[in-house]
Amino acid sequence: MIDVGTEELLEETPQIVTVEGNRYVLHERENGDVALYSAICPHQRGRITAREEILLCPNHRWKFDPETGECLTVDDERLPAVPVSREDGSLVVETLPSKIA
Repeated sequence: MIDVGTEELLEETPQIVTVEGNRYVLHERENGDVALYSAICPHQRGRITAREEILLCPNHRWKFDPETGECLTVDDERLPAVPVSREDGSLVVETLPSKIA
């Protein structure tokens, strides 16, 4: 299991977190599930930022829904994600989201 951080991170999501030296987006969904998304845009590898209730790639202003990872700008694009588990106050994943090549 890979440690993402403590449950305190969920007080304000979506947010950028660093895991094993790489940037990811952490988000607690409305249903209580937690997801960890790649913070690399599938378009041209821009660095995703968390802006209030939207994920944004500053390169070409692509927007992503933090609930699903789906791109709101272009059809059939999304951010790779993995589910996050809660274990004794910690957030953990089995694997990290794939990076877009």
